[in-house]
Amino acid sequence: MTQKKYLAPAWVFASLNILFGTWAIYIPDIKSKLQITEGQLGIALFFFALGTLLFIPVAPIIIKKFGLGKATISAISLHAFSFILPFIAPSYFLLAGALFIVGVTSGLTDIVMNTLVSEVEKENKVNIMSASHGFFSLGGVIGAGIGSFLKLYFEIPALHMLFIIGVIFFTNIWLYKWYRNVEGTPSSTGGLDLKYL
Repeated sequence: MTQKKYLAPAWVFASLNILFGTWAIYIPDIKSKLQITEGQLGIALFFFALGTLLFIPVAPIIIKKFGLGKATISAISLHAFSFILPFIAPSYFLLAGALFIVGVTSGLTDIVMNTLVSEVEKENKVNIMSASHGFFSLGGVIGAGIGSFLKLYFEIPALHMLFIIGVIFFTNIWLYKWYRNVEGTPSSTGGLDLKYL
């Protein structure tokens, strides 16, 4: 994973979980700020899952229209910026709506990043999917572990999240050139070959 053309898509995996891990350490704070119950929080989190599931069928259409490289950088960028929404939601209902949007961008990112790695594997005749999933796990450690340490230095949760969003956005923009020309492979059904998902 030392070559940037392999690191670039793997970093998208890490980015996804860094964002989620950072959000996760602030769930109790957001719950307390909005004064919601565990049951209400569970329903709000359901909207995250709903957004993810509803958008999965749309992802291949976006990949086919814009190309896999452009779809990937757009997805992880939108996902990163969407994570500020739960932090600034002033009410329970807007929190649910914010988590739905985060879920939508999460579903798109999940599809495109897996498809991107499968295409890079085919183009370069390498096997990096397992290593990419390792980066996903690493992202969780960074988000929750290092995030808990950084939490001590950010009095306002939204500022911590904005800092992480900035790091994720600019690092992915920097690495984007290594996969921007990856287009994706049409399958015999007219969609994309998503067999690695």
